[in-house]
Amino acid sequence: MLDEPDRAHELIEFFLKDQRPQGWNHWAEVVWKDYRAPGYIGDMPHTWIGSDFVNAFRTMFVYENEFDQSLVLGSALYTDWIDSPTGMSVENLPTYYGEVFLFDKERE
Repeated sequence: MLDEPDRAHELIEFFLKDQRPQGWNHWAEVVWKDYRAPGYIGDMPHTWIGSDFVNAFRTMFVYENEFDQSLVLGSALYTDWIDSPTGMSVENLPTYYGEVFLFDKERE
């Protein structure tokens, strides 16, 4: 949303590496830099953190611009994702303006 797609991808990789305990594929309420140090980790999984991640990831594909009431599509998608031989698709992605369907090259 800030027109910095490369930074968005860096942050996604950073946050995915910061899931604790490693391999559990979720975020705890409290994350310590030294993941082997004993300490309080709070609720697991901590759903508001996961939902914030899902919402941030969603904006790579689609988001509603409240200033001009437009729908922005694919603002942070890598060109090689879009241009890949297998293509890509999104189906039933809800927005304020209705569902979005972005189909891959083979379905056009």
